[in-house]
Amino acid sequence: MKTTTVNLGGRLKVFPHKLIMLQGSINYSIAHFEDGSKQIIATTLKDLEPRLRAFGFFRTHKSYIVNLRFVQTLDANIVFLNYKLNAAISRRRKQSFEQFLHDFQ
Repeated sequence: MKTTTVNLGGRLKVFPHKLIMLQGSINYSIAHFEDGSKQIIATTLKDLEPRLRAFGFFRTHKSYIVNLRFVQTLDANIVFLNYKLNAAISRRRKQSFEQFLHDFQ
């Protein structure tokens, strides 16, 4: 069985199932991993989004891409993830996120 990795930028390749979320910060992204570590990446969320979509990731906000495997609950405009992380949901993307989450499960 071949294990798939995703290139996040430069020489950094990760297993998508270990990546909880990505947080955008101008021209950089901060990757949050399952083991509690963080990695700053010199790649924008715009470039990362198509690479991760096939692995169950969804862009909930202009500043966040989340892994649906780690979603615990939804609030009015916040997604609560495992490991005490959370991400905002934009009003325009909330309905499509809920549908994507429903189809994913």
